[in-house]
Amino acid sequence: MYVFKSLFLLIILSTISCASLSEAGKRVEYSTKEEAPSHCRLLGEVDVPNAATRVQVKIKLRNKAGELGGNFLVIDAIAEGETTQVESKNNKKSGSSFGASNNSSINNKNKDSKTTTSYYYYATGRAYDCTKKSAEF
Repeated sequence: MYVFKSLFLLIILSTISCASLSEAGKRVEYSTKEEAPSHCRLLGEVDVPNAATRVQVKIKLRNKAGELGGNFLVIDAIAEGETTQVESKNNKKSGSSFGASNNSSINNKNKDSKTTTSYYYYATGRAYDCTKKSAEF
C-alpha cells in the first residue's frame, strides 16, 4: 500500500510541475466568479483544450492571457472530459465525452479487449488589460 501511495504522489507532483507560470502569466490575476473591472479593455478569448489537472488549466490560461498582453483573466468555464479507448485483437475504437457523467460512450463487452480511460480538463476565458492606460482608450 505504501508503494501505491508513493507512486500516486509522484504522478500528481509530476503532472502539476508540467505546467509552470511564464513571466507574463505571473502578472495575470484571475477571477472565476466575477467580471473584469469596468475600466479594463478586452484583449481576446483564451482556451486550453487539454490539461491534466484544474491547476494546470488555470496556469495555462494565465500564460495565454499574459501572451496577449493581459493582466486580468476571467475564467468562464472549466469542464472535465473523458477519452475512452478500447483495443482488441481485431479493432480499435475510441470516444470522448464532456461533463460529470458516469456513462461511457463505448461499451466494452469483449473479454479479450483492453479499455483505457483518460481524464482531462478543458477551459475557456477572456483576457483583459486593466492598466490605467487601457482606461484612456
